[in-house]
Parts: sequence; C-alpha cells; structure tokens
Amino acid sequence: MVQQDLRGELTSQERTKFDMRDHNFLQILSEAINISSQKAALKVTVFPVLLCYAANSGFQATIQELKEVGADVKGADYEGRTPLHIAAAKGHLSIVEYLIENGANVNAKDFKNRTPLWESAVHFRKEISKVLLARGAKIEGPYQETTHHIMK
Repeated sequence: MVQQDLRGELTSQERTKFDMRDHNFLQILSEAINISSQKAALKVTVFPVLLCYAANSGFQATIQELKEVGADVKGADYEGRTPLHIAAAKGHLSIVEYLIENGANVNAKDFKNRTPLWESAVHFRKEISKVLLARGAKIEGPYQETTHHIMK
C-alpha cells in the first residue's frame, strides 16, 4: 500500500525482505527500490558495495549473479577496497580465484595503499597469498604498518 508522508513523499508500508543468498536477489532489489530501468546507476553506486559485501560474506553465487548483470569486479567501496581485497582478507579462496579469472586487478590499491596481497599476508592467508603471487601480485603496501602488525 502506498501512502503519503508528512513531507508529501510517497512511501510504501510494505517491507520487502530479501537475502543476498536468494537466487533472485537482484530482481527483488530492483523492484524494492524501483530502479530496474536504471542499470547504469546500479553499476556505479550499488554494485561495488554489493560485491564487497558478498565477498566479505563468502556469497560467491551472488558475486557471479552481479557479474552476469554487468557489475565490474574492479569496482571499489568507500575505502577504495575491491572485492578482491576483501575476499583475500577473509580467506575466501574460491572467490579470490573467481575474481581474478574475471578481471580483478591483483595489484589494486585502496586509499591506504593496501593491496589484496597485503591483506592476505597480514591475515595469514598463505594459500591466497600464493595464488595472488602466481597471478602477478607485487609485494607492495604500507611497510611500517605491516611490520608493526606482524610483530604483535
């Protein structure tokens, strides 16, 4: 049911429930925020955040679905972190491999100059570090902070 609030804006009292693990997540999201015809806006504003959330949570199927509808796996969140940064930090090996296979930059730097390799190293993700190095990751990052972190 659509109602008008005090400011004169139209609002819906019906709550749309969705979960990123739902197969039709993107369709539900588009319907909930009424922007199905504005895919360009989704690509720039919503997709990077959703990809990072899915990478953090280990939702590979959601990442694949987002990629299929045009999401750029190189997109970054508000800290400049890509889904690859986050998957590397969280230890999601299959997501790291998927992202690399689909064009993620193994040497992407966030706003603090951290790379996915730096993230995997400081979180002691040895297998992910090996994959990143094999795919051309350079050993770069904020060295003082890395040394301090590892020495703790």
